[in-house]
Amino acid sequence: MAKKSRSQRLVRDIRQVARRGVVGAALLARDRKTRKRYKKKLGSRLSPKSSTSFTMERCSANLLKAALDPFAMIDDVCIPYGNGRPSQKIRSLQRGSGFIGTSGIGYICVSPSCTTDNRLVSFSTENYAGSTMTVIAGTGVGSSVTTTGYGASYFDPAAAPYVINQFRLCAVGLRIKYTGTELNKSGQVYALSTPDRLSMQNYGLTDISKFAECQISNFGRGWTTIGCLAQEDNEWDYSPAEGCADTKFYYPWSGNLTYGTTPIVGAPVMGMLITGVIGQPFAWEVVSYSEVIGPSVQGLTSRNAVDIDGLGKAVSVASKVPAMIASGVSRAKAIAESIAEVANMTNSIVGVTASMFS
Repeated sequence: MAKKSRSQRLVRDIRQVARRGVVGAALLARDRKTRKRYKKKLGSRLSPKSSTSFTMERCSANLLKAALDPFAMIDDVCIPYGNGRPSQKIRSLQRGSGFIGTSGIGYICVSPSCTTDNRLVSFSTENYAGSTMTVIAGTGVGSSVTTTGYGASYFDPAAAPYVINQFRLCAVGLRIKYTGTELNKSGQVYALSTPDRLSMQNYGLTDISKFAECQISNFGRGWTTIGCLAQEDNEWDYSPAEGCADTKFYYPWSGNLTYGTTPIVGAPVMGMLITGVIGQPFAWEVVSYSEVIGPSVQGLTSRNAVDIDGLGKAVSVASKVPAMIASGVSRAKAIAESIAEVANMTNSIVGVTASMFS
């Protein structure tokens, strides 16, 4: 009788474990013999509680990859939004070097743009005497423009109304590493891509470190990398079909903010502050992914897909990863956990009927 009762309890426990979807059913067992019996009887009924993957169009997947691993040099990065019109996908890579200034602070910041005429990167040189980021040209401030292939005249109706193109930014990545002597290798890097597209103009260490997304790491010979992607509704659209009469359109992630006139520069929305020994150098790289449509890109376009669900997943995952990395979670684990969280959210479909509200 007692033997039958034990068998009934085992069956009951197995059913409870299977309903809960616990992968490690053996963890509930107290001895090796019971673990074997659990595994044998449960078989394929055991399944993980959460999914760590989801499906999306290639366009969405490439966009997410470009945001989380921008220097993988992905091809065909695009935004799966709009009417699905084929576009030219452009990948632009910029390289250079900067220095820690005379106050022991260095910086690099990015004002993402789609035109070759306008400044993309601002960084500190040996003569920089400040302690905050700035895109304003002056002593100790270096700059570099984009290499996207199209100047402002291709988008300006006043300059060339018969060849107006339209553009949109997809994703941007920034990374730096120390290149000085081993003796002077020291300090930290404060890296941030601002949420809600806040301008980092005049940001100091206190300003940048207050964000949960700020990644703080040792300044060394390994790359420190950040990335971001188009995340607002207006950023998913192309520039105006009638052309960009206002210079603010050349910096679609900067809102209405532009600084200076020669050259024009937008608000910096991602960047890094560096502490260390005065005069020490660092290498930097910036990669940007953009799309162009219009008369000048005929024969250069490739297909686009419309995938609103995939776009939402990509933005959701990309927005979760920086804060997780900043809290000390490894990059790989942060990405995996973010994908799992979004997968669970999108799989939790709830049926809603009118009777629920009566």
